[in-house]
Amino acid sequence: MNIAKQTRKMSMKECDFIGCTNIFEGSQFEKYCKDPRCIETRLAQRKTREKKKDLDTENLILKHDIYGIRIPSRKMLNLRCRARTHNGVRCSEIFSVLYEKNREIYPKYCTNHRNTHQRNRFERGLLEHAIA
Repeated sequence: MNIAKQTRKMSMKECDFIGCTNIFEGSQFEKYCKDPRCIETRLAQRKTREKKKDLDTENLILKHDIYGIRIPSRKMLNLRCRARTHNGVRCSEIFSVLYEKNREIYPKYCTNHRNTHQRNRFERGLLEHAIA
């Protein structure tokens, strides 16, 4: 008994890869032409990815033994929050951080403004109060 094999229907398609406008002949399951699928294109795409943010933008970097001054290995520091609005109004909260020997990266903002979403809400909130 012969069973007929399913044949793929080939048609002309436009490549769905971002920035590629090639038209290729492909089956109903293919989305991309041969250019985006080749290794050179994928390697070039990996090189153009966005680089990670600098640590200085979100964190406070305190180095030990700077300028020959030794700081105790563990000490509680009271830091002032650095969140600001466009008008220059600052958050007045003071938060404490444990200063440790083998650590250099510490939070720059208080717990209310740790992520960018919360800082943006803080800016918008003060602007809305100024307008009202």
